[in-house]
Amino acid sequence: MKEKLYFELVDYEGQIMNRQNSQIIKISAIEPNSSVKGTDFGRIKKGVAEFDNLIFISEDGRKNIKYE
Repeated sequence: MKEKLYFELVDYEGQIMNRQNSQIIKISAIEPNSSVKGTDFGRIKKGVAEFDNLIFISEDGRKNIKYE
């Protein structure tokens, strides 16, 4: 299944930080035997980063895998 992921950069008051256009978000695996394949970073545009070429990889049967 192919779908895009969108992440909003939100401040402590819950407002989208739409002026942060030079920031980059990177997604990384933090658990053993897990990884991320594809374009694992996205530039923020108007407070939103878009990912459309990303695959999350882990062992079969594992649940609640964490990424950062």
